[in-house]
Amino acid sequence: MLICKLTKLINEFRYIYKLHELHVASSNYIEAGFTLKLYADMLNWDNDTLTFLPHDNNGQPEWKRKEKLYQQIVTSFDKGKYWEGGVPLCKDLSNFYETKLYDYNKLSEVLMTESKFFQNILTQIRPEPEYFRVGFFGKGFPLFVRVGKLKMAINRKINENSSL
Repeated sequence: MLICKLTKLINEFRYIYKLHELHVASSNYIEAGFTLKLYADMLNWDNDTLTFLPHDNNGQPEWKRKEKLYQQIVTSFDKGKYWEGGVPLCKDLSNFYETKLYDYNKLSEVLMTESKFFQNILTQIRPEPEYFRVGFFGKGFPLFVRVGKLKMAINRKINENSSL
């Protein structure tokens, strides 16, 4: 039973890293950051247990891996110009450096990054994000993505209301 759970976790980590690599290759840096955040949210700052990854034979304490993931996420959010998402992560890192690790050099770096994010939020011009509703109709699509009768009725009702 334990081996099945470990195998499932290892496969999830592989999937997370593969998805991250795909997003980076497509220059979708915000999505790449959120993908790594899925993994980072499973780790604790207080835990010293060793964690292993499929491609990594060296164990690492959870807090150290979470720190590394947060730094990668902040870098991804910076590349994607999603500074609003990077600010809370910088606050978490600064709290960790100030209260648990007592590493004031890293604390100053994180605070400078956070201040740069605030400056960018105020001064940088960014395009408004666009969102699209996508529906898959017809028997040529797999069942799990196909729009059912209920969804089609809801979409018709929404379209009727939006055309008024």
